[in-house]
Amino acid sequence: MNRVRSLAIVAWAAVLLAGEASANDIGQAETLAPATLSTADGQMLSTDGLARQAPLSVFVFLSDSCPCFAAHRAALRELASRFGRAGVQFFLVDAERHPKGFQQESPDPGTGWPILVDARGAFARAVNAGFATFSLIVAPSGSILYRGAIDSARKDVTPATRPFLRAAIEAALAGKVPVPASTKALGCVLRF
Repeated sequence: MNRVRSLAIVAWAAVLLAGEASANDIGQAETLAPATLSTADGQMLSTDGLARQAPLSVFVFLSDSCPCFAAHRAALRELASRFGRAGVQFFLVDAERHPKGFQQESPDPGTGWPILVDARGAFARAVNAGFATFSLIVAPSGSILYRGAIDSARKDVTPATRPFLRAAIEAALAGKVPVPASTKALGCVLRF
């Protein structure tokens, strides 16, 4: 009994230390919860409808004031350039603004991605997105294939940075399950 318990504790600690999962990942839904988001011009779009339009849809939560998000804009722009040719669509989700006060330029000047407004954070809550840079990869069926960090860096992206989101997109496009399928997002707390 003690041996089994010890092995379970060691295994759980290894997963947490590797940054591949968090306690919040356990028991999360595998299917995208439909939500309605608005564009800068007031158009209302459904997340499940968007997901059905492409082989993969990537949603990344942003925060204008977050240095972690700002540090990743170039990497996000590169992802869209690289995988957009394969039909992958990319969206930034702003859960910190109310639609009536939305003044941000769309598409985002730093990434070129369209910005969707998540009024009052309903979509963010549904997918447990608590931090800027939290990312989702969604299949046309609505299955969430990946959730978590863009990469292993907070602000200083280096050659040693593990590119979680890029690797997950590559795996999903190849018909494989992304490994890891869940990581801990590193960024500023979203205020919704």
